[in-house]
Amino acid sequence: MVEIVGSNLEISVNHAAKNVDHMVTHLILLNENRKIVALEILQDGMTPKYTMRLSMVAGAKFLTPYAYCNLHGMWKGETLELPSSSREEL
Repeated sequence: MVEIVGSNLEISVNHAAKNVDHMVTHLILLNENRKIVALEILQDGMTPKYTMRLSMVAGAKFLTPYAYCNLHGMWKGETLELPSSSREEL
């Protein structure tokens, strides 16, 4: 899930990992042109909720979050349309 929190973005996924053979290893955020605008490689994959916080992405209109689980593969979250006020170049 990607959401606006104040003037920032928060990307999060709930995924209860049981052991190192089953965990989320990456959080990825793509813009409307399918360009990676944020990537986090998770060091501690053994948590039930993974979160990445970042500033607004300059010029982006839409953002889509992805999470990679080493057992289930790539998950795609819902695309968020950014308000026009946040689309200005930062």
